[in-house]
Amino acid sequence: MSIFVFYGFAFVVSALSASTLSIVGKHTRARGTILEVFFLAQLGLFGGLVSKIAFPHHAPIALTLVFVAFSYVAGKVLLQRARSYQLDMDLLMIGGYLVLLSLQYLMVGLFPQLDSHMTSNFFGSVVTADMLECVLLLVCYVLTAILFRSFSRRISRNTVESSIFGNQRRLDLDFLILSFPVVMSLYSLGFLYTMSFLLLPTLIVGRLFSSERVAAYVFVVISCVGSVMGLYFSIAFESVSTASMQVFTLFLILVLTLAALLSLRRLRFKKKS
Repeated sequence: MSIFVFYGFAFVVSALSASTLSIVGKHTRARGTILEVFFLAQLGLFGGLVSKIAFPHHAPIALTLVFVAFSYVAGKVLLQRARSYQLDMDLLMIGGYLVLLSLQYLMVGLFPQLDSHMTSNFFGSVVTADMLECVLLLVCYVLTAILFRSFSRRISRNTVESSIFGNQRRLDLDFLILSFPVVMSLYSLGFLYTMSFLLLPTLIVGRLFSSERVAAYVFVVISCVGSVMGLYFSIAFESVSTASMQVFTLFLILVLTLAALLSLRRLRFKKKS
């Protein structure tokens, strides 16, 4: 019980971040923008490293977030411009992702002080987040929930249109709402945690639900349990990486859920036949 009291903020942030990212991920997959998010996330991390070079001694949280958010949004604008020239977008985003990753390692070679920042950018940890970051994350996820609630019909309608007609959403309110928690999570929780909780639930068990509402509830529950349990295990076993344990726990629960749902389907099929 003392662990939960001492790391109270970390557990709350873990639960809310995992739940929010899983819902955003559901819309990301349905809209066919997974590669785009990977590219934009890497661009956001690149912007964060640039802020550490521009302000080497102490980069304020707000300023670093501005660099991350600006890079993320600028990447979206560039992709829209590229689409107008009818370029091969998949090739462009994969190539861009690899180039950005290489640039980050080059930057670490030129500026060794960035090594620790790049490690935290990738792995991150809710345990090491300070009080201000935790408060900002909580505000972010609560605000995202309110916005989702307010614009749920619009977002769902646009997601359905994107999945059916394949049209890519432009830089609009939908993009800002869906990107807000991703940018915050990238900054504070790292690339591994953000992308895993964003995509793993919908990629592993997303196709097994005919109802979008049921799928959303399942994603939220599984992600929340996986994140909180992973955090607990990482605290109990101090040598274990927090983000890695949370992702592994999520993956394990998703695989067990997948096996259970497939077994249930087989039983129903046998009864009907």
